[in-house]
Amino acid sequence: METIYESGMSGATDAEVFDYATKNDLVLFTFDRGFGDIFKFNISNSSGIAIELINSMNKTEMIDIAVAFFSEDRKLKGKLVIIGRTKIRIIER
Repeated sequence: METIYESGMSGATDAEVFDYATKNDLVLFTFDRGFGDIFKFNISNSSGIAIELINSMNKTEMIDIAVAFFSEDRKLKGKLVIIGRTKIRIIER
């Protein structure tokens, strides 16, 4: 696991972050819904994008939901995952 800060990508554009994650075989986990634009980001070549929708969640809920999701062995390559409080949607291209 690597944060944007740890990777030296602070201040990078979304496209640069996506390219970095793809080139380094990393699942991109974010709260930024902009990464859900499947016309802008070619998810088929990525290791996966997971977006957690945090609108009305408190910090504990955000962490618990993310930990529960990633604790399972999931094949995310080429998939966009939208993680909500009660629902998970997986899109594959």
